[in-house]
Amino acid sequence: MDNYSPTITLHSDNEFFLTLDLATGQVCDADDTVFSLSGWQPDDVLGRHFSSLIHPDDLDSVAAALALLQDNGHGRWAGRLKLADDHFRHCDFRARCGRSRALAYITGRDAKLDQSLTERYWRLQRLCDLTHDYFIVADHAGNLVWLNQAASELYGVGVDEARGLAIGQFIAPSCRAISDEMAARILNGESVDAYVLAVLDKDGNEVMVECQTEFDDQTQSWYVVERHVSERIERERLIEDSVRQLSKARAQLQIEKRAAEEARDLAEAAATTRSQFLANMSHEIRTPMNGVIGMASLLADTALDPEQHAFCSTIRASGESLLAIINEILDFSKIDAGQLELDEHPFDIEDCVAEAMDVVAMQACNKGLELIFDYVPSGPLTVRGDSQRLRQILINLLSNAVKFTHHGDVLVRVEQDPTAKDTLWFNVTDDGIGLKPSQIEHLFDPFTQADASTTRRYGGTGLGLSICRSLVERMGGDISVTSTLGVGSSFRFSVRLPTKAGATSLDLTPLAGRHVLAVDDNETNRRVLSGMLTEVGMTCDIVDTPEKAIELLDGGSFDLLVSDMSMPDMDGVSMLKAMSLAHDSLPPAVLLTSLDRVGIDWSQFAGVLRKPVRARDLYQTLLEVIEGGERIGASVAESSRSSRGRQSERVLVAEDNAVNQKVARKMLEKLGYRVDIAADGMQALERMQAQTYRLVFMDVQMPRLDGLEVTRRVRDEFAAQPHIIAMTANALAEDRSECLSAGMNDFVAKPVRLDDVRAALERAGELFAD
Repeated sequence: MDNYSPTITLHSDNEFFLTLDLATGQVCDADDTVFSLSGWQPDDVLGRHFSSLIHPDDLDSVAAALALLQDNGHGRWAGRLKLADDHFRHCDFRARCGRSRALAYITGRDAKLDQSLTERYWRLQRLCDLTHDYFIVADHAGNLVWLNQAASELYGVGVDEARGLAIGQFIAPSCRAISDEMAARILNGESVDAYVLAVLDKDGNEVMVECQTEFDDQTQSWYVVERHVSERIERERLIEDSVRQLSKARAQLQIEKRAAEEARDLAEAAATTRSQFLANMSHEIRTPMNGVIGMASLLADTALDPEQHAFCSTIRASGESLLAIINEILDFSKIDAGQLELDEHPFDIEDCVAEAMDVVAMQACNKGLELIFDYVPSGPLTVRGDSQRLRQILINLLSNAVKFTHHGDVLVRVEQDPTAKDTLWFNVTDDGIGLKPSQIEHLFDPFTQADASTTRRYGGTGLGLSICRSLVERMGGDISVTSTLGVGSSFRFSVRLPTKAGATSLDLTPLAGRHVLAVDDNETNRRVLSGMLTEVGMTCDIVDTPEKAIELLDGGSFDLLVSDMSMPDMDGVSMLKAMSLAHDSLPPAVLLTSLDRVGIDWSQFAGVLRKPVRARDLYQTLLEVIEGGERIGASVAESSRSSRGRQSERVLVAEDNAVNQKVARKMLEKLGYRVDIAADGMQALERMQAQTYRLVFMDVQMPRLDGLEVTRRVRDEFAAQPHIIAMTANALAEDRSECLSAGMNDFVAKPVRLDDVRAALERAGELFAD
């Protein structure tokens, strides 16, 4: 090792290298940089004593540094190098001894070099030592010249000890042939990518490394970078195993996928068959039910003795119950098959909730329940969503609330979410029988009922709340219930309904500052009514008995009087009479009532409103009263007037079922219309060609020509366009869409109720105004 004279160093053109025999002090070897920097020839340097190359004044410090070098094995000093022209150059010297301490390897560098270059050099040296990769430099013969700290630790040899060692001794025997092959290819000028070898660490264990090797012709040096890849190779092996397993799994998955696709096709075919069956059954059941419920409704309005009236009511109630069950089964089947679609369109929230409450209003009134609507918007709120499905949710919750409540209130409250402007919260609260915690847990599961005993008092399929939950979730919301046994229940749900530009708000300025005297025996009603009135700036004195109202009237001045109709001891009519006897003049009075009453002189009231009262209707009525107009509630007094003047209005009903023809005729005649009947679609076309009808009720499924095709022909061929209302037993949402797409103006589902027909006529607008 001491005779080894390396010719490869990591240095720049301003760095030189000397090998010194410590025993004689002679220079054994020197690189070309020594001669270029000093101007000496090789014979002037090699074999000469090192002191002859040093400034005389620096000899003592150099001698001391060399003495320390022999003791420590390394050293560093500054001195002046003598040049051939007798000048001197300030240099920095660094030295390391060989293993036997016989030779010293000295690196010198011009001290006047740019400081930034020096810093970069030592920074590079430091980076090489900090990296986890193994950096190795070898001479042309493959003997080590230099290695970084990581390589030194891997192979267990110091930097100085490694000098002159053959790099091949660190390569595992099984990989030496690969190493020789790669070296030969590189020397032949071939481009060689990174390759993997097994090397021997300091303990003799094989370590897998990825090698990148280059040979520098100028310095005749090998530069090798090795990277530890044992873990990576193990990961690759695991990945390969995983890929093989994945390939097997993928093949199995393809088999299972084909089987699943076949099963899906069979399921879709079964679902289609089921849907068609349900649609057909719906139509077939609804058609005779239209006759049962329709005729029972008409029969109830005829002169019957009490027993006959009871029988008729039972028939109608049974038909309604059967219809509700059919609707729930159809909806659940649609949801279960994933075929339920939402029909989004703009609608008014207040109208939607009020329509749902109207459905149960009669049932609530018959049980003596207060049905209350708590919603005071700042203006008409028009949203976009499926009003039919929202109404369905509300009707279901309200029906349950009325069914399970024997006395007290049923309250619907609507609120806008303060944190999400497109979200509305609905609360349906009752004073009913309540639920046990064990009943709540599975309340929204299908086919689950709170009372599952054989002696249960309340009917139902157990599907209603499950359908409500599915519809709420489809509309981007959530539903929950809180309940106390014997106290009541509160169902709360939210839906996402983006707000749209609504109708022009009423000018409520004339109401501000008006003083109102209100009376209602129900505490919740008083709270809601007070909120409606104060919301628009009115001053409200509200009491719970007519006696207190009479007392307040005696001692105060009021602009308006608002009274409930049904109160203990004295109703609203009797209270107004008592006030009239005590006062020459009274403020205009508005009556709130749950039922139409026969034999009451409505003219004594400036306005009559049906409960539950909508804020908009209340404001409109109060405005008309203040402005001197007269407004009697439509549900109370307008029905009889609206039929007058219609005796000349002729309506065409296209219906092939004889019973349904009778039902439609009787309902329309009851509303004051004259009716012509067409028994099929072709006959309907012929009648419309022979006579102009402004209104047509059109069945969909008819012989010869169905109602959809009749409508299309009318829209394409007729100059005078009638208002066509579908009247069909196909009552699903897609059926409605299909009718409207064909050109129909409105849709009434069978079994048809008188209120449904009246509502459809009202929606027709000015076309059927008196």
